[in-house]
Amino acid sequence: MVVVFALALVLMLSMAGLLVDSGMAEVARQDAQAAADTSAMAAAKAISLGTSGTTAAQTLGATNGFPTSTTDCSGNTISGVVVNSPPLTGPNAGVSGYVEVIAQRAYHTAFSGIVGQGCWMVSARAVASINSSAV
Repeated sequence: MVVVFALALVLMLSMAGLLVDSGMAEVARQDAQAAADTSAMAAAKAISLGTSGTTAAQTLGATNGFPTSTTDCSGNTISGVVVNSPPLTGPNAGVSGYVEVIAQRAYHTAFSGIVGQGCWMVSARAVASINSSAV
């Protein structure tokens, strides 16, 4: 009976840990989406004014917790905010007049590391239209 209880307890704690980690990862993904959205709008505005959209997006991304340079789960250095004008993916891929921003960073789990999932990549993508007539 003790063995069955111990196995059930481990399983229940693992599931509770997975639920906590997945909930926190979703919050981090929502933060990434907010950073990508605002950075895409800042990039589109900067491009429409004739300045660097990349600088505007990366500055705002860093303010929202997504630095220009970050480390992925494998320890490699990656861009925390990637700016593509025109977008490389999605329905506006290759279409001028749009800017794509991808915000990404590593999320280090609290409980899932016990089962070998110590880090998850969190990212979000946003596309904004560049309106050259707006000031």
